[in-house]
Amino acid sequence: MTPRLWFHVLLFGCIVPCLTFPIATLVALFYRSTAKTEGDRYWTRRLVGLAAIDAAVLAAMFMVMGAPKPEKPVKSLASSHVIIGIQLDPAFHDVGSRVTGIEPKGPAEKADLRAGDVIHSIDGKPVTDNASLTASLSEAHAGTAVSIAFTRGETQLTASVTPINESELQGPGLFEPSKEATACFKMESVPRRLVPWGLIFGIVAVLGVFAFRRGESKGIWLTLGALSAGMLVNTVLGIASCEALGGQTTGGGIIAQWGLSGTLGLAAWFGMRQVPPPVAPENPLGLGWALGRALLYLLAFEFRAAVCIMAITRLSAAPLTNPFQEMIPSMASQSSLGLMFMAVAAVVVGPIAEELAFRGLLLPSLSRWLPSWAALAISSAFFASLHWYYGVGMGTIFVMGMTLGWVRQATGKVGASMLLHMGINTMAFSLMLLRH
Repeated sequence: MTPRLWFHVLLFGCIVPCLTFPIATLVALFYRSTAKTEGDRYWTRRLVGLAAIDAAVLAAMFMVMGAPKPEKPVKSLASSHVIIGIQLDPAFHDVGSRVTGIEPKGPAEKADLRAGDVIHSIDGKPVTDNASLTASLSEAHAGTAVSIAFTRGETQLTASVTPINESELQGPGLFEPSKEATACFKMESVPRRLVPWGLIFGIVAVLGVFAFRRGESKGIWLTLGALSAGMLVNTVLGIASCEALGGQTTGGGIIAQWGLSGTLGLAAWFGMRQVPPPVAPENPLGLGWALGRALLYLLAFEFRAAVCIMAITRLSAAPLTNPFQEMIPSMASQSSLGLMFMAVAAVVVGPIAEELAFRGLLLPSLSRWLPSWAALAISSAFFASLHWYYGVGMGTIFVMGMTLGWVRQATGKVGASMLLHMGINTMAFSLMLLRH
């Protein structure tokens, strides 16, 4: 077998890294002394890199197995039992439980319960405080009506309420503010938001200085300019839509994201025309062959990244977050038009803009004065760092960036990385819908 074939066999044997690491090490050592052609030496170097990666994965697996298992969080009654769609007053100390808010389209609203009502019993069981009300509801069943006795002012009333599972409660509409909506602009939150962006931009600016000494900094400055313009438009549209709609909404956030993506894409497209065209690959791969290999590379390396991230989160309690999971409750209450509005932003507009900026402008600009692997790694690290809100999950974004960049380099076409990016986001968006 050739070093190239060994590399791909061991790469896709990632489900057993305890085997791939020693085999990759032995094969790499063998070919380091016997490889005669430049092609064999090329793939031997990659075998060495694969062995190093699998050594880290193997160490991470041992760390995960040796670390104490985290305690499973105790589920709250609100998430593990049925609900009727009310908010309670924690400061109410008289007998009963006072309602302070009603979930739109929830069971309580349908039964005509209102804010200010004081609940005294559920199916004849006395309610003395918020805890006893929650305990009574925990014994109820979704779809089975309960009788709620309450007072409204001086009037005693009874209502039949049918509890539902929390997942069935429809969230606010696309342009309806949620009950947790906060102020559209908080001055105290500005430093917290600017610090990570400032650090990222500062590091890239240093990179721009090194590129300037080689006369190749224009693409880097244009990339920073495109990102800055996109962030400015995103902030302005976010605040403006929030003020116009009376609070923060999912639709307002998507409008702001459209503004960011549109501005970033247009600015990057303009920047691509201000710099020399990228050097075409000597033997470009066909689109179908490149996308097929890229998907296999993505799966193999994402598995390795996931194992390492698992070890980090287990040992250091580092956060692993996905802000887009917050979109799921809102998705459930959207019409087909609303879902399409969200999907186009996530699946089409965003990937096109990011590919124009990172693989269309930045990567070729770096490739003109750096080795291709270094340009690929740096542009992918920049791409991942701008997703800092994923916490340690940025590692998976880095792998994704490397794969997208490889497709761009292998085909010589930014359209190829766009197609792959849109495919990845389509799968992620679909899984979010199916999960809910």
